[in-house]
Amino acid sequence: MKNETVVQQVTKWFGKNCVRLSELFAIARFRLIDATDQVRGKVIVELSSETALMMITFWNKKDVQASLLDKGSKQERTLDDRVLDDLDDIASLLQKYIDELMNSRPAAIG
Repeated sequence: MKNETVVQQVTKWFGKNCVRLSELFAIARFRLIDATDQVRGKVIVELSSETALMMITFWNKKDVQASLLDKGSKQERTLDDRVLDDLDDIASLLQKYIDELMNSRPAAIG
């Protein structure tokens, strides 16, 4: 897996989990942009629950950004915005973000 790009790792994870995600969330979207580009290549995962919208972006250059938007208050909270290190496990990070969305309540944002 370490020979795969970040985008390839997320793509593989989404492929394995898309059915479960579509059962858990009203919206489960996946977008690839310049997937093979080592710098600009990125993948965006969008998930929406009743109370919140999450956008997770991974770049091949090993950046990650995850944010959570409360639908009621329109408040946005950044969950992650950093350069990945060699110890980061993409699947574990994605699961952590999903857990955050599933546990989000309007009062918990902000």
